[in-house]
Amino acid sequence: MLRPKIDIEESARLTTWVAQTIARTLKDDFDLSAAVKPPNDIYIGDRKIAGVLVEMRAQPRARHVAVIGVGLNVNHAPGDFSEELRERATSVAIVRRSRLDRNIVAAALLRNLDRTYVEMFDSVHR
Repeated sequence: MLRPKIDIEESARLTTWVAQTIARTLKDDFDLSAAVKPPNDIYIGDRKIAGVLVEMRAQPRARHVAVIGVGLNVNHAPGDFSEELRERATSVAIVRRSRLDRNIVAAALLRNLDRTYVEMFDSVHR
């Protein structure tokens, strides 16, 4: 749960921030060429690897509250996707041709989200 210093009308900034941070983490920490497909999807090539959902609620006389959900395909194999999705989805393991410890991916992403949140929204969020 976050309490960003932004107006409720600016909630799309949260989605953009998370999506860009995921793409940068994949690039900088795992050498994967990821790009954001606005408003909330992350792709490697023409295949989706992640998505972001943000729900923000106004709080009377207090900072608003935001909950952010991230879905990132880490160790999926092609057979883990339905036939319908197989040609449109990918995972870190598929692109790297090897599985990766999900804790390492989660730690890198959380570290980058924590750092960039403070930079973007100038707020203590603990």
